[in-house]
Amino acid sequence: MFMLVVALAFVTAVTSANGQSTKARASVPFDFIVGSETLPSGAYSVQSITSGGDVLRIQSSTSNDSAARLTMPAEGKSEQAKLVFHRYGQRYFLAEVWCGADAAGRKLMKSQQERAIEKENAQIARHGGPAATYERVEVLAALR
Repeated sequence: MFMLVVALAFVTAVTSANGQSTKARASVPFDFIVGSETLPSGAYSVQSITSGGDVLRIQSSTSNDSAARLTMPAEGKSEQAKLVFHRYGQRYFLAEVWCGADAAGRKLMKSQQERAIEKENAQIARHGGPAATYERVEVLAALR
């Protein structure tokens, strides 16, 4: 009986934590990379799929395209819900997800491809060459 009560309490806690999960929608005007997946431009929803918000799922609103990525808390605050991308040349990497003033931002773990670009840029810069341009791009999102 005790185990049944503990199990029920656990399921209730997970359900209520998931009910408070990160949920946002955004229209991304360019193809972008999440982990090892390249997602086409379009409308996307972003939602945490763990109770602690450590894993985010990025799901296309119009197709079956999706990706999941491990995250960690982002530093700072944002008054607006937004997706933050790192741009190197014509490649965009989803880097952060912010869900407004009351929610902490989530920073996505960098992919192997993004780390390789950073390493290559550092080597080029050490040798005096022109590195690929880095830019931080923000796309506003709506909470749902």
